[in-house]
Amino acid sequence: MVTRIGSFSQSQALLLELTRQNAQIFKTQEQVATGKVASSFKDIASDAGVLLTAKKVENRTVQFQNNITELSARVDIQNIQFTRIESAAGELRQDILNAISLESGAALSERIESAFQQVLNTLNSQFDDRYIFGGTRIDQPPVNISTLAELVAAPTVDDVFDNNNLRQAVPVDEGQTITINFLADEVGRDILQVLKDLATFDAGVNGPFGDQLTPTQRSFLESQLPALTSAHEQLINHTAENGLLSNQLDSARDRHESSLISLQQFISDIEDVDLAEAVTRLNQDQIAVQASARILADLSNLTLLDFI
Repeated sequence: MVTRIGSFSQSQALLLELTRQNAQIFKTQEQVATGKVASSFKDIASDAGVLLTAKKVENRTVQFQNNITELSARVDIQNIQFTRIESAAGELRQDILNAISLESGAALSERIESAFQQVLNTLNSQFDDRYIFGGTRIDQPPVNISTLAELVAAPTVDDVFDNNNLRQAVPVDEGQTITINFLADEVGRDILQVLKDLATFDAGVNGPFGDQLTPTQRSFLESQLPALTSAHEQLINHTAENGLLSNQLDSARDRHESSLISLQQFISDIEDVDLAEAVTRLNQDQIAVQASARILADLSNLTLLDFI
C-alpha cells in the first residue's frame, strides 16, 4: 500500500489563516490610528443602541451648557445695568434728603438730570445687538425719549415705553426653562415717574430748585421721598431676582458638568480602544503573520524528493 503525500490542504489552511491574520492586523491598525473600537455601528451592533442613546443625551447636555453660557453672559450684563440704575435711584434719594436737611436745592436740578440719563441709558442698553429690556423687540429702543424735557412733555410715563411683553424662555435642563427678560416698563416705570414729577415741578411755577428751598419746594421733596424709596427698593428686588437667576444657572451648569463627565466615560468605554492593548495585539498579530507566511513559503518549496 502506498501512502499518499500531499501539501495542498496544508497550504489552503495556512493561506486562510494568513488571510484572517492580515484582516485582523488591518482592523487593529485602524483601531490604533483612530483610537476607536470600530469605524461603523454595524461592527459593534450589540452596543449600537445604547451608544446612540448616550450620544443623544451627550449632545443634548452640551446644548444645555451652551444655553447656560449664553444666558450667564446676559445675566451678568443685566446685573451691571441693575447696579447702575439702582445706584442712580439711591444717589438721587440721598441728594433729596441732603437738600431737605440743608434746605438748599443747589445743583439738585442737575442731579435730577444726571439720574434721568443714567436710568435712560440703562433701560436702552444692549447686549449682543439686542435691547436687554426690550422684550423680543429689536427694531427700536424700549424707551422712546432722549431728554428729560421729553419725559415731562409725555402725557404719561407709560407713553415713553415701546418694549413688548414677550419674554425669552430658554431650556437649561430637562423640564427646566429659565425666563430672563426684565422689561423696561416694569423696571423703569416707578423711577421714571418720580423723575417726571420732580422735573415737572422744577420746570413749573414753583421751580426751579435754588440755593434756598422755599417751603413749597421742601414740602414737595418730602412728599416724593416715599415714592422714590419704593422705586429704589423695587430696583433692589430686581437686582436680587437677577442674582437668583445667576444661582440657578450655576446650579444647572454644575449638574451638566458632572453628568457630562459620566456620559463621556460611558461612551468611551464602548467606542474607545485601549491603545496599549491594541499596540500589543498588533505586534502579536504581525509576528503571527510573519510565522504563517514563513511556513507557507516553506511548504510551497516542499517536493517528494524531500521525503525520499
